[in-house]
Amino acid sequence: DPSQLVLLTPLFARPDAALLGHGRDAALRRPWHEMLGQKFHSADGMNGDVFAEHSTKKKWWASGLITTRSKVQHVLDGGYAGIGFRDLHHDSHEVGSQVQSAVQTIREQASSPQATTKVPSMPGISLFQRSSLLTRSRVPRNEM
Repeated sequence: DPSQLVLLTPLFARPDAALLGHGRDAALRRPWHEMLGQKFHSADGMNGDVFAEHSTKKKWWASGLITTRSKVQHVLDGGYAGIGFRDLHHDSHEVGSQVQSAVQTIREQASSPQATTKVPSMPGISLFQRSSLLTRSRVPRNEM
């Protein structure tokens, strides 16, 4: 049921080669706040998803502000339980905060008179999951 699903988005970038793997090597990650620093640049600034390292021209992929706003809109349109941020400490504390961008998207949707999505009324906006439920799908033996 979509109302029980939370879309998780990372607040870090990975190099293009690392996107194919599932490793947890921290050396293959750069915090979002670092992507906004002087060491990296993007044609679209903080809105884009591809950043290049000045010194090596190595490309790094991250969920830029436009993509994050699209993810939040997808969650609202699909009736999902919410959106979560992986490695919250990697967010920017100044301009370009992914969390603040998500909050702004939710507020805009809630205040829009022509909104096609009903934003649940709640006492405040919470970007944290209240609980989690671990489940396992049963796969018929002939499909294993």
